[in-house]
Amino acid sequence: TYLSDLEPIGHKHVPLFDLEWSYFQDANAAGGRLRNSGVTFPKGIGMHSTSRLAFELNEPHRWFDAELAIDERAGKEGSVVFRVYLQGSDGAWTKAFESAVVRGAQPAAQIHVDIRGAVRMALIVDEADRLNVWDHANWLNARLVK
Repeated sequence: TYLSDLEPIGHKHVPLFDLEWSYFQDANAAGGRLRNSGVTFPKGIGMHSTSRLAFELNEPHRWFDAELAIDERAGKEGSVVFRVYLQGSDGAWTKAFESAVVRGAQPAAQIHVDIRGAVRMALIVDEADRLNVWDHANWLNARLVK
């Protein structure tokens, strides 16, 4: 199940200098095609740094898989840290994944996160270097796997 085919339960972006960014399903943070290393990805989620996007996990899934990258539109600019948090049935949120700093022009990095037992999942993108300049983060092929 692709996350971009699901309706999120919440989105929050903390703007810098009053510049608000939304998220896009099957598009990059600017609303264009999801691209990395010369490849266009038809499925995924584009977000800007300092954002959170949460999903209800209504069906039992075992894994969250995705490829993480800064969108090709940013060139060598942009740097973010990707995080995945899970909420259990007890209501507590725990960090399930944190990436190293991902920078523009790097190839996409694959992740495989165990989400068994989670009732909600939050995707978080934080800035890394140079505040949030060109931090167009892509969760490429973001999907839930049974």
